[in-house]
Amino acid sequence: MKRFLTCIFFTCILCSLSLAKQVEGRVHFSNRPVSGVIVTDGEAFTRTNAEGAFRMEVRDNTEFIYIVPPYGFTTTASEGGYPIYWQEADGRTWFSFELVPSSPATDYTLFAITSLQISDPQQFDDFKSTFIPDLSDISIKARIKGLTAAVVRTEGIGPEYLPKVKKLLASAKIQMHFTGDGPADKAMFMGKDLIVFSRNNDNATQAFVQKLFGMLQEDTYVLYPESFSSKWQYAPQGFKVYSRTGEKFSWNYHRSVNEEYPDKQMARLNLFGSTVQNIEKEALEAVCSGVEYIEAKLQLSRSGKVILLQDNYPKYAASASLEAEEFIDMVEAFTKDCGLPQQRYAFAINSGSGAGEGKVWPEYKEFADKCLSLLAAKGLEGRLLIESFDDRVLNYIHAKYPDAELCYLVDTECGSYQDFMSLLDFVPGWIGFQKEMFNEELAGLAREAGMRFFVWED
Repeated sequence: MKRFLTCIFFTCILCSLSLAKQVEGRVHFSNRPVSGVIVTDGEAFTRTNAEGAFRMEVRDNTEFIYIVPPYGFTTTASEGGYPIYWQEADGRTWFSFELVPSSPATDYTLFAITSLQISDPQQFDDFKSTFIPDLSDISIKARIKGLTAAVVRTEGIGPEYLPKVKKLLASAKIQMHFTGDGPADKAMFMGKDLIVFSRNNDNATQAFVQKLFGMLQEDTYVLYPESFSSKWQYAPQGFKVYSRTGEKFSWNYHRSVNEEYPDKQMARLNLFGSTVQNIEKEALEAVCSGVEYIEAKLQLSRSGKVILLQDNYPKYAASASLEAEEFIDMVEAFTKDCGLPQQRYAFAINSGSGAGEGKVWPEYKEFADKCLSLLAAKGLEGRLLIESFDDRVLNYIHAKYPDAELCYLVDTECGSYQDFMSLLDFVPGWIGFQKEMFNEELAGLAREAGMRFFVWED
């Protein structure tokens, strides 16, 4: 038995040796060594010595050997004009990285472009006509201040459009770094700060980040631009702008929207189904990234409080775990303290007819009055949308509160366009179609009626 285990032990050693190889190389500019540069394959890390040389053991199936471009340098550019600081590792053991000097300024502007959804001609035309001019205008001002660079997530760009998008982005004359090229997890220095970006958020990425952090000096500031949450439907057309000036670090969200597009999708965070514990975190993260609307369901507690309740209706809530007033006050205070634009809200008010109305669940007129009274007191004019599946609620609010902006929610059980629209006494500004029922005919009818629309899913 001991001999058998010993054989296994030595076999494991031989297998591990066969799965590793040693690589070495040099980092330089103008044939002069650059010391202290971080080199990695995504799992193993080392630094260059005084001669600019490095040596480390990596996996045999390593795809890339790459560096973290250091302060004061960038790397040679590809044919597309953006920096390439990785080399394919297949069959190679020697790597030479050439650096080129960049601005010595410690002040910088970083553009985090994380929301590009381009998979059809209309989206590409909107990107070209609205997004690129806005980005170019801001980049001109940013370049005057100091360093400029951009991190661009490319997962939402169709393969046939990606080369065109890269070419247009290059016209903004910003140093572009794409998540979809080269290693999945990358980093670079801007001034003396480290920027970490990736196209995944899995265990490998977390391990990469933790190991990279272990290579840094304690006073290094680390910025980790994140992607939009999967719950954020129709991510907004815009980008974050991070700025470092001296010791002051700030950021803002810049929105690029073509207001002439009649059925512009709502960029929204849907809190439906969120736990009370997650609502605050998700909402404030969405506000920071410029999501257009925060959506939530309103309900009444048995004590008559208007609350956020993500359960299915209709029923009175047993307790008021999160009052709508408290939630709105929190978001409003956050945007004011951070210097952000005032937030828009989309609140759903849904009742239902039947013997239980007014007993098991709220009577729709009382429900609407209490909700509208609270919302009016919050000063949300011009940035409040009331949604409902209940045609009675919408007709009542339209008649009593004519200035309210309303959205009709419809699903596959509502019948034809003529069926559900005939229940309303007016034409609302918005209509929300369930994904399973949506088609171009419905889109055309909504446009013809002057309604903006969006598509929702459970």
